[in-house]
Order: sequence, then structure tokens, then C-alpha cells
Amino acid sequence: MLKRLTYQKKVRLLPWGTAIVFLLLYFLAFSETLTIRKQGIQMEKEAVTMEKAPSEMIELQKRLDEINKIAGDKAVNSGIDPLMELISNLSSSYRVTLSDYQPAHIFQYQNYTVQTRVISFEAPFIPCLKVLNNLEKNYHFGKVVSVNYIAKTNNKISKKQLIMQVLIQSIHNENNLLSEN
Repeated sequence: MLKRLTYQKKVRLLPWGTAIVFLLLYFLAFSETLTIRKQGIQMEKEAVTMEKAPSEMIELQKRLDEINKIAGDKAVNSGIDPLMELISNLSSSYRVTLSDYQPAHIFQYQNYTVQTRVISFEAPFIPCLKVLNNLEKNYHFGKVVSVNYIAKTNNKISKKQLIMQVLIQSIHNENNLLSEN
């Protein structure tokens, strides 16, 4: 059949034939090799994280001890909410105005207590992000569940103001074990 075709038709069929051959090679030989390679890479990553797990546990235990030391001493001795003290320090260091700090909304179900706090800051965007980053990454009083940015116009000074509302939620077990979700 190919003997009857002209060279021009053979040249047109050559790319299609090579594409079909490459697809057959891929599905018959290469696809399994590539999936096994991906699984091997994933297992290597899991092995590395398993090797690091004991050192990470020690580091997390140290951080937990530091937080308990800071929060436990100040909460018992002064009667001031440690989160409020932290927020006031953050707002003074980043020049952010704390506009609203509501008491915690507490919901209890079975053995768990869910504590939700609403905190509002007033400042330019970048300082608000810095405060939010510190609340989320460095201090573990709960998980930042929601952030709402509101731009309001202040008629007294004819300027727009940015208000950032942050919802921090923590879940406590009846045994006072903190579990962030």
C-alpha cells in the first residue's frame, strides 16, 4: 500500500505515524515508569519529614512551654487577658489603633468549648497586614478564622479609613487542651 503513494503523501503521513508510535510507547512503557518515579519522590519526601519529626516535636514543645509561661503567669497574676495585652503591644509597635475588642463568645458542646473573639484595628493596609501576620504565625491564641476589611469615610477629617476586623477562634477540650482547627 505504501508503494503506491507518492513521496509527498509519504512525507505528510510521517509526522502522524511518529506521533502514533510515540503515544504507543508512552502508554506501554513510559507512563508506568513516570508514575513509579513520582511515587518514589513522594515517599522520599515523607521519609525526610519522618526523620525531622522528633526534632520538630521538641521545638513545638519548647514553644508551647514559652506560651504557657507567658500566658499562665500573666493571666493568674494580673487578671488581664493575655491576648489583650499582646494586642496592645502589637498595636503600639506597629502604630495601629485598636478600635474594638469584644469579649469572647463562648459556645459549649459535649466536651469542647469554642471561643470566638472579634478584634478590630484601624490603620493603613500594610501595618494591618503586619499585625495580622504576627497574630497568625507567631502567637498561638487560636486560629485566625476570618478577616474583613472595611473602608469608611470619616466626615470630620474627610479621609478614608481602613478598619480590619479579625475573628480568632480556639477550641478547648474539657481537659484544657488547646486544639486549633
